[in-house]
Amino acid sequence: KSVLNGGGMIHRLNLSETILFFANHRVIYATNEEFLKALSQIQKKVPEKKIVVEAKSFEDAKMLLDANVAVIQTDKLSLTDLEKTVAFKQSASVQTKIVAAGGIDKDNCKDYVKTGIDAIVTSSVYGAKISDLGAKIAISG
Repeated sequence: KSVLNGGGMIHRLNLSETILFFANHRVIYATNEEFLKALSQIQKKVPEKKIVVEAKSFEDAKMLLDANVAVIQTDKLSLTDLEKTVAFKQSASVQTKIVAAGGIDKDNCKDYVKTGIDAIVTSSVYGAKISDLGAKIAISG
């Protein structure tokens, strides 16, 4: 399994491809049930879009798996909680994709892949260490 979306693919080309609900977007709903009902209505209005919902804990991911959302994007979940999430997904026999985000880089991505998640979301590949460049000007002749 590749560390980038199953085959070296970028998980999203631009912000219009999916509808992503971060945890702070969900606070406008009084309850999880109200949020999930709204998700169902939104999906009916834009059937060509995948809805991605961020999960901040195993319990949150479990609730979203029970609701059979299209994609769960975990944020800074421990490897243990990711393994529990994947195991719960498999036992529930749902088609939800699980992607992990938050603090993942070249040094720890293999550990995340081993949990059985479907993809990794990382921006670490876009950063580079500062280079110390210099130039010399020489006058000839």
